[in-house]
Amino acid sequence: MITFAAVLTPMRASVGAGLFTISVVGNISYFSFGLLAPLSGHLADRIGSRAVLAAGLGGMAVSLVAVALAPNLYVLAAALAALGLSAAVYHPAGLSLIARRVAAVEKGMAYHGIFGSVGVAVGPLLAGLIMAGSSWRWVYAALAVPVAALALTFFLGAGGRSVAGKAPAATRFPARTQMGALVVYYLVALAIGFVYHGGTTFLPTRLGEMKGLFLGNAATTATLLFGVIGQYIGGAVAARRRLEPVLAAAMAAAGAGLFLLGCAAGPLLLPPAALFGLAYFATQPVTNTLIARLTSARRQGLAYGVNFFLTFGLGSLGTSFTGFIGERLELGAAFRVLGIVGWASVPAVFLLWWLRRSAAAKPAVIAGERV
Repeated sequence: MITFAAVLTPMRASVGAGLFTISVVGNISYFSFGLLAPLSGHLADRIGSRAVLAAGLGGMAVSLVAVALAPNLYVLAAALAALGLSAAVYHPAGLSLIARRVAAVEKGMAYHGIFGSVGVAVGPLLAGLIMAGSSWRWVYAALAVPVAALALTFFLGAGGRSVAGKAPAATRFPARTQMGALVVYYLVALAIGFVYHGGTTFLPTRLGEMKGLFLGNAATTATLLFGVIGQYIGGAVAARRRLEPVLAAAMAAAGAGLFLLGCAAGPLLLPPAALFGLAYFATQPVTNTLIARLTSARRQGLAYGVNFFLTFGLGSLGTSFTGFIGERLELGAAFRVLGIVGWASVPAVFLLWWLRRSAAAKPAVIAGERV
């Protein structure tokens, strides 16, 4: 999914699209990425994560080939939408598998995030290396090969309801408090997705203002590698401290990185980009663990699905928003606004903390009974 950001400039030139138009095409793909997440979570709860993952990866392989062969803007948009729909099944199925089978959920989410961050970081550099000797189309064609191999691996191991493992118990709240906490959390998730899509989609373009797209992709890889450190720090700190203060600090720092990306120029773009990568990815093990704490084991797949619909579906509007501001004003202004959105999420995180703390001393009600 992050490959789109790395190839945005040559893709835009080959199909004759403006900055806002190509950002809308990307937004369609990103929205699709979140659209099927609730259904994926429901299916993971019902038939098991491995079967869901096998189907999603198979669809991704076919869609990647379709993107590579797309003859015009409309076919490209449709193929990228199909890619997003196929990739949408991953997070709810994969994360619910971890939540059900790993005793130390915080560490499990952190290790999962570390490997994901390596993929996100290496993606732009890999795309740049492939494009250096060919075109952006070969990037998608090359990615279809390992994805198809992974699809076959999960298909062969998908038999039955394979993931009926036991999840850690959720925090027991009074019913109204639990619903209120979930609503507040999902508002925070929406803000997180908005700044993530706006920031990462145009990060190679912004960093490419230094000395060209290849350097911009390489610099993006270098800065996003800080996300690996962020994942580890987020998981380690969250395992020892309250989750909400860690999340609030990470969002404040991510907002600062984005705002400074909108103010800086030349080599001075690199430090705030690194800060954004470090801080944003530190939020992932924290938010994934929060969902496990706020929901019951039977509904965790669906809860992760709703989370990723908001983060990657509705949150993907950050892509079009950033492209619109960047085309009408300049890209720096768009990054400054993204930073302000990141800061605006911090009070909501502290509201979530207050709700959880105030509920801790109250008796919970589950299925009409006091606990």
